[in-house]
Amino acid sequence: MSIEIGRPCLTSPGATLYQREDTRNIGSTIRHAGVIGLWASPVAGQRGLAKPGSPGMRLGKLGGFINNAVQATKKGSGNGDIQWSFSQVKGTLDDDVTEADIISCVEFNHDGELLATGDKGGRVVIFQRDPASKACLPRRGEYNVYSTFQSHEPEFDYLKSLEIEEKINKIRWLRRKNQAHFLLSTNDKTIKLWKVSERDKKVEGYNTRLENGSVVDRDNFCSLRVPIIKPMELMIEASPRRIFANAHTYHINSISVNSDQETYLSADDLRINLWHLEITDQSFNIVDIKPTNMEELTEVITAAEFHPVECNLFVYSSSKGTIRLCDMRSAALCDRHAKLFEEPEDPTNRSFFFRNNFQYFRR
Repeated sequence: MSIEIGRPCLTSPGATLYQREDTRNIGSTIRHAGVIGLWASPVAGQRGLAKPGSPGMRLGKLGGFINNAVQATKKGSGNGDIQWSFSQVKGTLDDDVTEADIISCVEFNHDGELLATGDKGGRVVIFQRDPASKACLPRRGEYNVYSTFQSHEPEFDYLKSLEIEEKINKIRWLRRKNQAHFLLSTNDKTIKLWKVSERDKKVEGYNTRLENGSVVDRDNFCSLRVPIIKPMELMIEASPRRIFANAHTYHINSISVNSDQETYLSADDLRINLWHLEITDQSFNIVDIKPTNMEELTEVITAAEFHPVECNLFVYSSSKGTIRLCDMRSAALCDRHAKLFEEPEDPTNRSFFFRNNFQYFRR
């Protein structure tokens, strides 16, 4: 079990996301599971759970976590420690949790109106901010289920005898340009571009039929043949617009949309690729740290992110704790960084660390 404090919701100052990987079911009609809480603003002067990863935040059950938080509140000493409390919880408190129900990633869209969560079962659930809660004070904001869909399915690579999990590793929103919403989701190997749109009208036949269903006499029919549009109950549709696959040998750990909203990057353990959102069968390798001899491998890529404004700049981090800033204007393959952020290595702190495939790397 782990705790993450997410980015603040841009439209509700002070509200931050609490992600708990020991998750629960959301509703009876939605199979995506997870307990998602929105934390209220911290209140000074009371003792509470101030930091993620503290003993009180690592209990196995949500009930135990809540009890611990209540006890901590009762022990308040007024010494300025902050107090966190739930403002909203999505989920039930049962213990019937499967591996597929565990939340693996959480992401707000750019204005904070939508919140997308992905789980180990390959499902994506989108929450929408309740309009009525915007006018309430304090403006914490409440979120309701907006849409849910299956993003990825389990696959098997027969050439490598490798099972590809459906777990959602990352979700990234694109900026909204029309009535629809677009987001990228990825598992270990495949990236998908999804369009989420609303439908409140449907087409029922053409004007060639009368109200009773009978066909209009052709001799009396002289107008254009046009469809009849009728109102319907609001329906949220999620459809895959693009599928980007077969470009990564290793597991994808990051995706990031460029500020130009036309390209994005994807990173695995050893390479970073640049994609165009309209081209699915071709990508450009912009970073490659794979050595000729794999025994000489000393670090792997852990994350990559575009600059929020400058479309030519991006950064990526490594398992050594370094962050490299790269400029795509300098070369097609960014094998040289523009700036390096690191701390001096302590020679007494050398060790070996393992990855999921039990390969070890010297640190």
